[in-house]
Parts: sequence; C-alpha cells; structure tokens
Amino acid sequence: MFEEDKGEGCITPRGLQRMLVRLGDRKSVDECSAMIRPFDLDGNGVLDFQEFQRMMN
Repeated sequence: MFEEDKGEGCITPRGLQRMLVRLGDRKSVDECSAMIRPFDLDGNGVLDFQEFQRMMN
C-alpha cells in the first residue's frame, strides 16, 4: 500500500481510496482525507512513512 502511489513515498487520500476499493470498502476522497488527518503530523494532507507507522500502531 505504501509504495502504491507512483513511488512518491506517501499515501494520498486518493491512494487510500483506491486501496479501500480493492478491499471492498467504498469511501469518498473526503472520507479518506478525514481518516488520514489525525495522523498527518506535518499537515501536508498525505502520510509519509513515519506517519503511516504511527497510524498502524
């Protein structure tokens, strides 16, 4: 999942949405942004690897 987004090294709301669709869970981009927001420590709207690790713990 982490490398999915064109090798950018981050998870975007759109990338999260695509992954959730593959898992059978349909969410809007806005819903995915809301899922990312609490873990987005630098406020750039995406998760880098450290933020992703924090989310998974």
